[in-house]
Amino acid sequence: MEAPPNTNVYVADLPPGIDASTVQTIFSEYGTIVSGQIKVMAGNAPGRKSAAMIRFSTIEEAKWIKDNLDGNIPQGLTEAVIVKYADTPEIKAAKAMGMAGGGKGWQPMNGGGKGYGKSKSPAARSMPYMAPAMMGMAGCMGGPGKGKMNMGGMKGGGKGQWGGIKGLFTGLLEAKALPGAADTDNERNALYVSGLPSDTQDVDLYRIFAPFGAIAPKGVKAMQNPDGSCQGWGFVNYLDAVSVTSASDMLNGTQQADGRELIVKPKDAKKMG
Repeated sequence: MEAPPNTNVYVADLPPGIDASTVQTIFSEYGTIVSGQIKVMAGNAPGRKSAAMIRFSTIEEAKWIKDNLDGNIPQGLTEAVIVKYADTPEIKAAKAMGMAGGGKGWQPMNGGGKGYGKSKSPAARSMPYMAPAMMGMAGCMGGPGKGKMNMGGMKGGGKGQWGGIKGLFTGLLEAKALPGAADTDNERNALYVSGLPSDTQDVDLYRIFAPFGAIAPKGVKAMQNPDGSCQGWGFVNYLDAVSVTSASDMLNGTQQADGRELIVKPKDAKKMG
């Protein structure tokens, strides 16, 4: 049972030893955090990743955080995080009574269970372009009404191989379940972006360019120096040419605070000079 949208957000896969002050610094860039409403939970063993509960001032801010940072890298971190809504008291009570799984219990995605009800795969999440990718995937699904994707038969699909959000993402890529996952041509529907500030991260490119259209998995890349600063340029890979044109027409030549212009051009146009 997934928690409904609420102002309390659970963030996992944070660096070991992170403290509340650092969490405040990182996530206050994306929304207004209610004073004193950050709780950091250390890993259960030395070196294990941490998690945090963060309460934002509005549901709209919490929703933006979940929709845009889940599976992405927040500025100030070096690895992707998991973001979901925190359980409400009602859901906690339902889970305590064994009701969260509809009375039948939830089974892991190892292909061994029959599943039930709605899919627990990312296809069930509210995303603008997920459903078409699931067409023709009968070999990976449990069949009509089963409701679960079977990753047990995929490459490396043994128990524990798909642990965590990174493993799930890798499995979906190999299953070609994500739009654009089967297309490795980085020259098509791609934008070249230059004039980027030195603090630019992948997530910043995503935040700027996602409103113009669906972006392929791993479709944003801000090129980094060894010290983690941006080299000033990067790429964005869309799923269609219309998004490329819309983004370049709107953003190319944008004047920045320091006087520099943002250059946004289709990648093949860059090659032609």
